Amino acid sequence: FNYLDIIQYNGATYSVLFIFISNLILLLFAPYLKSRRSNLYLTLLMNTIELACYTVMIHFIGGIDALYLYSIYVVIMFLVGMFSPAMITAYVGVISILFFDALIIMEHYQIIPNHSSLELGGSLFGLPIHLKWTILGAFDLIFLVGIAISVRVGMILRQNRQRILLYKCLLIEN
Repeated sequence: FNYLDIIQYNGATYSVLFIFISNLILLLFAPYLKSRRSNLYLTLLMNTIELACYTVMIHFIGGIDALYLYSIYVVIMFLVGMFSPAMITAYVGVISILFFDALIIMEHYQIIPNHSSLELGGSLFGLPIHLKWTILGAFDLIFLVGIAISVRVGMILRQNRQRILLYKCLLIEN
């Protein structure tokens, strides 16, 4: 290992560890929150922390050269959209886009160093900023469509759950 490998490995590992710890805290404290509003705020806080950790992990394992890692956000978005209200899904989606785009811009202007050692045949790190914005715009558009789809799937799942409960009540009455 050289120094760069150690930075990448430790940065990604600590990000995943922090995600695990923050989710453990959520599981421990969620039962003690009585109001729906406090649960909502805790969920938003934990989602923001988790997305920040994923962004840091992406930075350490490829950053600009690993735009395919944007798919991590898509998976998170789909899961959040299926099991959360539309407001939380929209919030998480906007924060995801902001975090990822900010990471790319900060790496481009070398505000934070690019740790990529990926051998992808061509590096995005050296591309002009307008091409990066075009690529990011395409990813963001795909992601926004994903948000809409995940919100719709979540709404359908909730409606089906309500129908099942209604039919169950009707069967019990008869």
